[in-house]
Amino acid sequence: MRRIKFLAVAVVAALCMSVVAVASASAHEFVASKAGKTKSTALTTQVFNTGAGEVTCTKLSGKGEVTEAELKSETHKETVSYSGCTAFGFVKVKITAAKYDFNANGTVLLENEVTITPEGANCTVKVTKGQNLSAVSFANEAGKIKEISEVTGIHSVSSGGACGEKGEHTNGTYKGTASTELEGGTIEWK
Repeated sequence: MRRIKFLAVAVVAALCMSVVAVASASAHEFVASKAGKTKSTALTTQVFNTGAGEVTCTKLSGKGEVTEAELKSETHKETVSYSGCTAFGFVKVKITAAKYDFNANGTVLLENEVTITPEGANCTVKVTKGQNLSAVSFANEAGKIKEISEVTGIHSVSSGGACGEKGEHTNGTYKGTASTELEGGTIEWK
């Protein structure tokens, strides 16, 4: 009977070690060569699809910072501004800056509300803050990080009119690719 109990304890311990090894193997992080400022730029057109319709932006400009405590970190914060945007048939569109908290394991938290305002339309679409969105992937390219977004399930609220059906929409998407670099250093995804 003692052997059976010992064997059961050994099997449980081996399973626990396997779970820890698998969890450790799937954890990713951002690794910077030094502390400093980061900047991001668009590599492709950024395409949002809200309940109101499509928003496209040709430019993206992001700014962030890596502190000494964050040289190896699971997350990285960026404030991103979009420009060169069109939406819902309007050629001039203002989008407020988005504050993102990227997680190296493939999610991004939207920390603030983002407002999309087509010039002359008298309407808005507001993307709800606090959303933790998935389908973000990363790749290393010559000391920079390439970020590929194919996000679904974005929540927004339209005021109606030219900005689409009034009310809440929960099926928004976002596709785009950007590059993030560390000024005077390197940043990688591992």
